Amino acid sequence: MKRIFFIAGPWPAIVAFWLVRWSGQGAGGAALAGAAYAVFYVCVAWREQRATRLDYGVALFFVAGLGILLWRPGLGGLIFKSYFTTALNATWLLTAILPMTWGAESFTMAFARRTTPQVMG
Repeated sequence: MKRIFFIAGPWPAIVAFWLVRWSGQGAGGAALAGAAYAVFYVCVAWREQRATRLDYGVALFFVAGLGILLWRPGLGGLIFKSYFTTALNATWLLTAILPMTWGAESFTMAFARRTTPQVMG
């Protein structure tokens, strides 16, 4: 079961968002569902030393989006209703690019370490 949880990664947060959204709940309830799962996943993955930057990016997207929704409901609603995919992709882009601009390794290294033998690195 643990293996399936880590294979699924933070992506069920996006599914949870849309399921809650399509059930007739508002953007706030949907964002809360997505944030709750994403943060839960990141906490478990961090404890198991399996958290990646993309995991943090998904959690950041939902937590920041929920914060914007609470601070400015109109802007948050616009993000979650009209520009969901654009905002999510922008978050992933920043998650991938910003650390490298500060000299950190690429986000793909976390995945490469899992599958590449140590003698190759």
